[in-house]
Amino acid sequence: LKGEVSLTATATDNTGVVSFLWEIAPAGTSSWTALGTDAAPALRGSGTWAGALAWSSDSVAEGTYTVRITATDRGGRSDDLAFDVTVDRTPPAAPGAPQVANPRTGNRLALTWAATADPLVAGYRVYKAGAAGGPYGFVTQVAGLETIVSSLDNSVPVWFALATVDAAGNESARSVGTQGTPTAEADLAVAGIRFAPPNPTVGVAGNIIATISSGGPAHTLVEALFYLGD
Repeated sequence: LKGEVSLTATATDNTGVVSFLWEIAPAGTSSWTALGTDAAPALRGSGTWAGALAWSSDSVAEGTYTVRITATDRGGRSDDLAFDVTVDRTPPAAPGAPQVANPRTGNRLALTWAATADPLVAGYRVYKAGAAGGPYGFVTQVAGLETIVSSLDNSVPVWFALATVDAAGNESARSVGTQGTPTAEADLAVAGIRFAPPNPTVGVAGNIIATISSGGPAHTLVEALFYLGD
């Protein structure tokens, strides 16, 4: 964790909880330092009280700590609970540039990238720009190594860059940008023309039937124009 942290606690008691005390100590030690007290717990149901404390983790150095919460009731009896937290303000290692592929289905590009070796990486943030030099805007965050970015304008170049983020929310420097251009490609071709009936007769109505094939991945509408000539 890092920055401002909201600490909360609940306790049950048949006489009433009058305070919650939060303390912190370096993990494995008993050098407790008070973080603060909630002297007005809120009743959250039959015999259950809740307390809260806003704490800035910037007040301690990076490292692993034990946080102890002590609840005290009207009779002066108390009970405590402890858990470990890690204060981390160091950004993870930056990723390499993404690979951008055009699936040719229109308005989308496929991004893939290599995993960053830093074991603290919790996810990857994708940024997009309309020029190589930016400015870049946030698109999405994913835990894996690929994503599809949709709602792009066909035939308009776009650049993508990556940043890594750890569990505490620290973000690395961005990678260099990679350019891609989405397109919608149907690759239409006239596969054949036939007559119905097969042998047209003057003065008898008939049909000319054209078969159009698509070798591309994009869906499209086709308008077939027929011409009469020598």
